[in-house]
Amino acid sequence: MPYFNEEELLVEQFSSHHGMLEIYVHLTASLLLFLVSIFCIAFIHKTFKKSDVEWPALIHGFFYTGLIGFGEAFEHLFAGDTFLNTVLHYLHLIAAPIAMIFFYLAIEEYHYKTSHPKEEMHSQTDEIAMGVFAGVLMVVIMMGSLAGSPWDERLEAPFLILITIPLLAITAVFIKKAEKIKKSMLTFYFPVLGVTLSGLAVVIWLGRLGYVNRVSSLYITAHSLQNVLHGATATIMILLVLAIREGIREDILYVVEVTKKAKPKKKAVTRKKFSVTEQ
Repeated sequence: MPYFNEEELLVEQFSSHHGMLEIYVHLTASLLLFLVSIFCIAFIHKTFKKSDVEWPALIHGFFYTGLIGFGEAFEHLFAGDTFLNTVLHYLHLIAAPIAMIFFYLAIEEYHYKTSHPKEEMHSQTDEIAMGVFAGVLMVVIMMGSLAGSPWDERLEAPFLILITIPLLAITAVFIKKAEKIKKSMLTFYFPVLGVTLSGLAVVIWLGRLGYVNRVSSLYITAHSLQNVLHGATATIMILLVLAIREGIREDILYVVEVTKKAKPKKKAVTRKKFSVTEQ
């Protein structure tokens, strides 16, 4: 445990950030993001569980955003265990693009409901999410098995490039999609959340780049920005949830202006079964 010595200096601080003592701020900010995501999931589930629009994509987006904070915090607590450290490290790295995919699906669901408010919406997001979660587990376990040491530099560079470029592309498409819906606070918070989440992922990438290339100023700056963006992402998630709550209270959640309507989904035609008694 840390304590003040005779010179009034804090000593024996937890130091799995290569001795950088903002680790306590980092852990607090990361866990805050995780706890806020749980709150947002609970709110959306409780609010919409009895409605025809349960917003599963939004719930899964919050879930993977929470995993960023979870992985960020606990990878440091298991710094001495190569497998667990690596699994948690790659869990928070891969969680950002997955969260963005589900937030894109959430705006798709919202766009469809605002385009066709009287139509019942059927979503296959939960089925998709099960497959995605299984894939994520396979990837992080594989990376944990391949790593030779905590934060193995050999594996990071190609992995980070592989996830960062698609993340930025998804964010651009996400923002473009939000532009189709006007006069709704959600279409303000959704793009802001997307930009903040992408910014967080890029800053994490820059932090690792600074470490691998031993650019200490970049490493310190990136980790400081991570703490800020963890808090910013958590704040925007809360504001998004509050905007949804306000829209429900005033009965205006789906009363918006749509610049381009979503295409109506074709209803499945049930064929009449053949019966010998009708012959």
